[in-house]
Amino acid sequence: MRLAALVPSLSAELVSSLGKCGVRTDADLLFRPLVDIYRQLAPESGISLLDIERAVELTAKLASAPGIAGDELLAQEIQAQERAPVLLSGVVGLDNLLGGFGGCRVIEITGDRQSGKTVRAGVLSLGCIIEKYQTLALNVILRHLSEFPQAHAVWVDTTGDFSVENCAQVLETSNSRVLTSRSTIRM
Repeated sequence: MRLAALVPSLSAELVSSLGKCGVRTDADLLFRPLVDIYRQLAPESGISLLDIERAVELTAKLASAPGIAGDELLAQEIQAQERAPVLLSGVVGLDNLLGGFGGCRVIEITGDRQSGKTVRAGVLSLGCIIEKYQTLALNVILRHLSEFPQAHAVWVDTTGDFSVENCAQVLETSNSRVLTSRSTIRM
């Protein structure tokens, strides 16, 4: 952080004098030996070694993150996990294995094409079962959005093969509370 951002907590004159000897950031001030900084200052600046020590102490205080006790941090993490929604894929074995998706974690599913990242779903259509293959991520996201209408999701299409029609088809054939209108899918 630039020392100029700490004015008026640090005096503008002190910041200006430090800048003239190459001390412009909190790192410059905090990690250089105080005596070296003091020697570089012009004698007419009127800045004492004690002034520099105080500036270092104040800069360290202003530039540091507030401390937090480990038990407080653990309590905050537990509360965050309890509030986080559980996202289910609809594949019982996978949901049991992972405990669902979501929470305070990131689960990346990656692999080559046709390596098993899709969900095999039996779909009832016109009185007969048709096997469909739907991406796991799309299933999880659409299932969650259909169950929690106030939720939001961002889909980053890195391959250019995202299909709104496929989303609508997955929603129409889903066993969860269904959003059947294609107009409800917004891009």
